[in-house]
Amino acid sequence: MNEKDQNKMAETLLQNTGFSVLDAARLALEFHELITNKSPESHPSIEVFRSVFRQGMDAYVQELRTVSFREAVEKSLLMRAGRRVRTLAEVRQCCRRLLRGHPELADMPVRRITTDFCREIITECFHTPTTRRKARRLLHAIFSFSLRRGWCATNPITAIDVPQVRERQVEVLSLKQIRRLLSTVRKPEYLACAPAVGLMLWAGIRPTELARLRWADVHVEDRVITIEACHAKTGGARQVTLRPVLIRWLRETAPYRLPNAHIVPRAWVRKWRELRLAAGFEHWHPDALRHTFASYHLKHFGDYKMLQVDMGHADAELLRTRYLGMRGITKEGADEFWGKPRRPSAD
Repeated sequence: MNEKDQNKMAETLLQNTGFSVLDAARLALEFHELITNKSPESHPSIEVFRSVFRQGMDAYVQELRTVSFREAVEKSLLMRAGRRVRTLAEVRQCCRRLLRGHPELADMPVRRITTDFCREIITECFHTPTTRRKARRLLHAIFSFSLRRGWCATNPITAIDVPQVRERQVEVLSLKQIRRLLSTVRKPEYLACAPAVGLMLWAGIRPTELARLRWADVHVEDRVITIEACHAKTGGARQVTLRPVLIRWLRETAPYRLPNAHIVPRAWVRKWRELRLAAGFEHWHPDALRHTFASYHLKHFGDYKMLQVDMGHADAELLRTRYLGMRGITKEGADEFWGKPRRPSAD
């Protein structure tokens, strides 16, 4: 076949593709240059060209298999539908903050979002180590979900270092402060709050978890308190040991308990705030009683694993860095906290 016939045949083959013979020649030349630049000693054949085409096609198909960042967020939230409303709200709030600072992120394919870009938006949109750490954790979960769905090839957050948070000294209540709180809650106007205070103090129940508990969750016979997954902050169910000092407190302050009744009284948030003020606590950390429980627990029982189970933590590291304030807590004080009678002094 002469050159004229070859050109005519080429035009016939390309007539329905939208490419001219010149376009095809240019593409072939570009492929040739790319291959020889990568491997100068090679002499590309038509088989090599076909192999490159096939591999490129596979990569192209993978590139098309993705979703926008906004869609990835929404689909990941659907998979978390069983989590607490507050947890889902935190994810949405974090993503809204990112999109306010970088609106282009919404429609970006997750496959094309890079580590450098993620590092940039986290740094620009969040201004403290704590908020950056939380944003990194939430984004890591979204990209891990996308990776499992095949929407991206890697998780770009993995290469971003976890921001270091400088932990502050954990403050716990002294025995004097505990006595003052318990004395105040025994007054008639605050007595309805007494069972809830006892559960926070001697079982380490979070205030938000407590608001959802009913008396049916307190099993005095089995000496456990059941925190269902839908009530827990972390989304995982747990059982907390019901100690004798707490059993005595509940029998004294709530002798009659209806299984389906809530443990906290109506207008709990307001009454709990008023109780603290009446007891002389003008400044109050939301987890003060949980920190107190953890610190006296460790001093008395000396068992990290037991405490970790009661607190509902995945590991003990969080306990060591953010929940324990052992300053000023003595063995004798911890024994008194857990209801062990004081040893008579040798006078």
